[in-house]
Amino acid sequence: MNKMLALLILTFNLITIAVFADETKNLQNQETIYLSIPSMNCPVCPVTIKRALMKVAGVHNVTVDFKSKIATIVFNKEKTNSKILIETTKNAGYPSTLKKINKQKVVDFNRVNK
Repeated sequence: MNKMLALLILTFNLITIAVFADETKNLQNQETIYLSIPSMNCPVCPVTIKRALMKVAGVHNVTVDFKSKIATIVFNKEKTNSKILIETTKNAGYPSTLKKINKQKVVDFNRVNK
């Protein structure tokens, strides 16, 4: 009985370590981007955009703000990238451009590089 309990505890500990190691790896591969989506013109648009982006493999979280017309996407950079996410919004009927955070403010990435 004691051997069985010890084996059970050891198995539980190994599973716990594996789960935490996997979570740490996921956090290291996590990236957040911001997309400008100026074609949003009604309060339902953010719902459509969020649904489309959440279907992309590797996307963890999406927040779409109608007022600012900005989508914030958290994703695993080993499974997807900004080009795929931009293409996804375009295919959903909402073309977007990459934005960059600069000094606590969202700045149009395309204008910064011109």
